[in-house]
Amino acid sequence: MNSVAVVIIAVLCATGGHYLLALAFSRLGERLKPQYRNNLQAARDYLERNRASKIAYFAAAAFSPLPSAQIFEAAGLMGVRLLPLMGAFAFGRTVTYTLYSLGAGSVKGTNIGGVLLDGIKSPWGIALQFVSLAAIYYITVRKSWPQRR
Repeated sequence: MNSVAVVIIAVLCATGGHYLLALAFSRLGERLKPQYRNNLQAARDYLERNRASKIAYFAAAAFSPLPSAQIFEAAGLMGVRLLPLMGAFAFGRTVTYTLYSLGAGSVKGTNIGGVLLDGIKSPWGIALQFVSLAAIYYITVRKSWPQRR
């Protein structure tokens, strides 16, 4: 297989899929209670005002080992601009997918795939997904954000 083509196609598909996920969650955000929408707006205002938070958010989208779907779900709910987030995500995925492609050649004859698959299916891997979802719930529902002025 042509590794460059695989990386390009994978990055485009992943970025497009995450964009659609954010759009779906932006529609879902319209159906939330006003209290939740106010919390999301306050979080968005904080993110847009605070440069360090914005950089951390985009770095998380680009290189976080945590599941990226939750980052895009939160972005959709908060109504943040998606184009910069997609750019950061695509850049990060280009780097990681290139490393994966290069690494795949070196582990071709080993059973590393089984080890990775076991890690994804492990209780710890599944627990990480639930923790990420709980964090989004906490941020949108339970966290008391500073009120807008």
